[in-house]
Amino acid sequence: MVSIEIKNCDEFFKTWQFLESFNEIVNVNCDKDAGIQIQACNHAKTCVAELTYPAAYFEKYECKEDVTIGVATKVLTKILKNAYKKQDATLKITKPVDKADIQISIATSAITCEYTVKTMDVDSERFDIPNPPKNSTYHIPSETWKAWKDILYDGDVTLTPQKNSIQIVSTDSNSNKVNFVGDVKSEDWKTSYIVKEKVKDKKGVEKVKKTTKKKNWKSKCFAHQHFKHAYAMMGISSEVCLQFYVLDQVPMLLYTELSHGARLNVWVAPKENEDEDEDEEEEVSAPQQTATEVIEPPKKRAKVVAAH
Repeated sequence: MVSIEIKNCDEFFKTWQFLESFNEIVNVNCDKDAGIQIQACNHAKTCVAELTYPAAYFEKYECKEDVTIGVATKVLTKILKNAYKKQDATLKITKPVDKADIQISIATSAITCEYTVKTMDVDSERFDIPNPPKNSTYHIPSETWKAWKDILYDGDVTLTPQKNSIQIVSTDSNSNKVNFVGDVKSEDWKTSYIVKEKVKDKKGVEKVKKTTKKKNWKSKCFAHQHFKHAYAMMGISSEVCLQFYVLDQVPMLLYTELSHGARLNVWVAPKENEDEDEDEEEEVSAPQQTATEVIEPPKKRAKVVAAH
């Protein structure tokens, strides 16, 4: 049995409203100790949203055993809307183990509504989200995103990370272009990284070869419909962060920290560019203190890939 209780429903409603834009049906993974995690993917599998509610997020959280519940996002969002902007509302969701329905109760000072929502078995893929070392993170206030939104065209957006800014280029269907610098500073800028590779010497003895690579920061192009997720996240939190990784084939991460340890992550795969140059490298005997150690995967670029 799963039972949760929330007293301030506004943020919970907004996050589910965001998930609805990704997919019509999602699997809600309830862990008996950790809380709830949800993944939603667009149909092209180039963009994945991951929403985590720790147990502490809820006024009450009870889960006797790990369970996965298939939920229609549109149906649940419509119900949650009835508790939105009602400060005295209390939301209770209960999923009995032996039933295929969810009971939802929304109580205010004026009325109590009882809903029964059909659940379903969803043959949904879990996505293996990469977690390599990051190179730069930009904490961007919602006001800055709003200013960018007013400037950008409704076409592809190209980003070039820099230490104290992000170079941004936007185009439209008529090849009109705007080029500007986003004045945001990275908190953890890296200029190089170290690759470890197992090799055998002439005697066949296996050793670890370390190579330091100087990062050549390249421009990354993203489809505008994916970039718009940042705009939608502005309505949930006052800050939406942008994160790049040291490996080029890894998607860009948009994320925002929510209340009580909850977090919304959105990974966006860049458009493929076969003409990119490789990073400069030289063999070294010892790691540099400013470098990040990584085990580099194959060179082939990949979208966000599903793990079966």
